[in-house]
Amino acid sequence: MRLDSCFASWSEQLGDIETVVAHFGRVSDLILVQRPLSSSVQGQRRFDAAVFESGRPTLVVGERLPFDITDHVMIAWNGSLEASRAVLGAMPLLNLAACVSIFAAPQYEGENVDAADLPESLTWHGIRARQVPGPRDENSIGAALVSAAVEQQATMIVMGAYTHSRLRQSFLGGVTRHLLAHAPVPLLMSH
Repeated sequence: MRLDSCFASWSEQLGDIETVVAHFGRVSDLILVQRPLSSSVQGQRRFDAAVFESGRPTLVVGERLPFDITDHVMIAWNGSLEASRAVLGAMPLLNLAACVSIFAAPQYEGENVDAADLPESLTWHGIRARQVPGPRDENSIGAALVSAAVEQQATMIVMGAYTHSRLRQSFLGGVTRHLLAHAPVPLLMSH
């Protein structure tokens, strides 16, 4: 049987939030969660279970959604395993996107990351992507990504979640935490 359109289902389950999200998430193509508020322990537990325990891409949405989430998809690329997983998980949405851009921070170039590798790889999947310049200051990657998303009128950001340890990010901040707090559009994340 061939399915040529998207399908979704809804179910309500009782139980430990991490167990339920991980169990049902592992047999799903995509997990949808509300953006966790820093003050919401339940929201953070749900997000953590989706991103860390399911092995599936997680779409994090706020209260407002763009009319067409695939109008302009921006990929936050740092060459990490997490970013690579996010791009793979987003591939069906990237194929639907009217525009795909790649935000790559220059400081990753010294870590054997060539920002030109990703657009070339995407062309093998029929996806044309253009580069968006990243910041020069390593401390402003999250803010620069939010600014670029607004300036470029992105409708979704695809990114790896917590490419550095969560402990390091909790003390020093981090791109994931910044985007969860400030992103103007939905985030498709993987770890």
